[in-house]
Amino acid sequence: MRTILTALLACASLPALAADPQFVRIQPDQASYEVGAKAIVFAYVDRLPTESTKEFFVTMRVGGELTNAIRLSDRLLVALPKRFEAAGKQTIESNVFLQTKAEQLQLAQAAAFYQKKIDALRKQLADERDPENRALLEAIIAKQQAKLREVQNQIEGQRTLVEVGQSTVLVTPSSSLKPASTFSLTADREPAEYLVGESATFTAHLNTLFTGPDGPKEVVLRGRIGEESVSAPVRSGDDFTFTSPVFEASHAGERAFSVNYLVRSQTQSDVLRNALRLAIKQKQDFEKKLEESVGPEEWPYFQAKAIEMNQVVDAISMQLEEILVDIDEAILNFTVLSGGRK
Repeated sequence: MRTILTALLACASLPALAADPQFVRIQPDQASYEVGAKAIVFAYVDRLPTESTKEFFVTMRVGGELTNAIRLSDRLLVALPKRFEAAGKQTIESNVFLQTKAEQLQLAQAAAFYQKKIDALRKQLADERDPENRALLEAIIAKQQAKLREVQNQIEGQRTLVEVGQSTVLVTPSSSLKPASTFSLTADREPAEYLVGESATFTAHLNTLFTGPDGPKEVVLRGRIGEESVSAPVRSGDDFTFTSPVFEASHAGERAFSVNYLVRSQTQSDVLRNALRLAIKQKQDFEKKLEESVGPEEWPYFQAKAIEMNQVVDAISMQLEEILVDIDEAILNFTVLSGGRK
């Protein structure tokens, strides 16, 4: 085992930065960001450890902030750093550690168990008013924290650093530049008048498509009538067809159908959606383990992992929204008639 580990470390070229990473490749979800935006940083495992009992653990510093990479699969991890607060080049530093799977799982479960007890004791302490009882609770919390620190030290002490990497991303000042009108909006009849009990069909025709440094932009059109969203459109070439809900008596009168034309990187969106599918699967797997008859020392770990994976799902879903660029908006006025057609 020592021979295998020595050979693995020998090819990692430590402690110098890895110009061409051999094990784990770090890739943010885009090359540049605006101030106030957040990044989703992926860690792709290009080479798995030679022993099946081993795995890589990855930490990153994004703009100086330390963050762990959360495992989505054997070959993909994701980090969720804070939003960028300043313009300029921001550094992403990565440390790749080799660790034993079973050993780290056992320690992680122990850490989660102690953390769960500490959280419960702190909640109890917040509600306690008796000075003697508070002192007793604080002493118990201190003992549990000491046990937690001991486990955390074991976790870190049983990892071996095998690779260091560094890359940069550009953060630019925020902007709100919008081009001229890029699409047209029409109704399925002229004049655009509809009876209560009918529905309307509106078509948005794209006059302009966008591309970027990484290829075509994905088009997202969102329609609404007043403040109510209309179901996603059906696309046929450059035409996006919206179908309104059936109009009721409360809809009678002059109405407005509006559409927002948004775009985002197709390449980036595909990467994010793939990670989202993996995160949802991992979340479901952890939730299934929670439903099974696991022991009391295992339960806090799987609960924490399910919560962590839910945070990943939320973060990636939010990122898919945040990378949308609002290009244009069009409004079409129509009428809903409460009686017969004039």
